Amino acid sequence: MRVEKYYLRCGVWSGRPRAKLLQDETPEINIALTHFHIDHIMGLPFFAPLFEKGVRIRLFADETVLACSVEEMMHRLFAQPFLPMGMEAIQADLSFQDLSDAEIHTIGDATIERLELCHPGGNTAFRIRHNDKTVVYTGDFSHCDEHQMRRLTEWMENVDLGIVESTFTPQNYNANKSFGHTHWHAAGKIAMPVKKVVRCAPSPSCG
Repeated sequence: MRVEKYYLRCGVWSGRPRAKLLQDETPEINIALTHFHIDHIMGLPFFAPLFEKGVRIRLFADETVLACSVEEMMHRLFAQPFLPMGMEAIQADLSFQDLSDAEIHTIGDATIERLELCHPGGNTAFRIRHNDKTVVYTGDFSHCDEHQMRRLTEWMENVDLGIVESTFTPQNYNANKSFGHTHWHAAGKIAMPVKKVVRCAPSPSCG
């Protein structure tokens, strides 16, 4: 049976669900990376399906925004001094895709749109449609660009689930602007059109 799974981040948790991921016959796994900061990719070396034959994995990102290819990022990550093994340890059928060449891509059974947002080093938000459901994942961003925020708010119209970064409080935001994150009040205004909102933060200690 053909089974497709979609991931929007590969942080520390991503090495855990091995049994669930591999219980399906020949799963296809699609991983969309908003950016390459370590908290979004550090789980990849521990992502068990990468080391299983018969699993197809696609990694994709907007390489123009990030000024680095997905494949280059993986070669840097799977190397000394970070890891004892290189890319040759990967057993899955691994491929890479740059999303910068079109506004909308078809990935498996889903369509994915992208929107560049403010964040040090770049960040791309994703809007994913699958069957009759739509999800927006912002990744990490700062609400410093009014045009981007208008576009992001428009993106939220008729969205079933919005996963919105909201690291800081309004009180501690100004002291931490250089981190490139937003606060819960701004995130809430942006996500008002969404049917259901999940607020997330890179670190619980950041507010």
